[in-house]
Amino acid sequence: MSDTVMICSDLGKIGERVLEKGIELAGKLNAPIHLVHVITGEKATPHATPNKSGSAAKEMIQMQNRLERAKERLRDSGCSFTAATPTGDIIEELKKQIEKIDPYILVMGALNNTALHHVVSGSVAGTILNSTECQVLLVPEVK
Repeated sequence: MSDTVMICSDLGKIGERVLEKGIELAGKLNAPIHLVHVITGEKATPHATPNKSGSAAKEMIQMQNRLERAKERLRDSGCSFTAATPTGDIIEELKKQIEKIDPYILVMGALNNTALHHVVSGSVAGTILNSTECQVLLVPEVK
């Protein structure tokens, strides 16, 4: 197991909080960060279906801009970091990254209700939580 804090973010609304908490934790642990954002495509899970409004090209540009802002925040944090943007099924790609990096802790968002709801409902966070042996920090959505 490495000492890496792995931050898994969709770079959406909750992604800012996930990034913030991951950076905070890495700073306290004096640990490197590995940021993962899965670019979903035809094999995307229902949880990762792109927003239907707007063109695909516009959405891709917006996502690239969000990714660059996330990297800038990581640079500004002073923590060493790497970033990965695999393409494919979000759950499968996250599992591959977890196996490759073997992080100390995984930081990801939990949207809507409670963490228990996500574990039961089959969300990305719940699926990953149930399939990994590393510690997982679920960052709740602020309502």
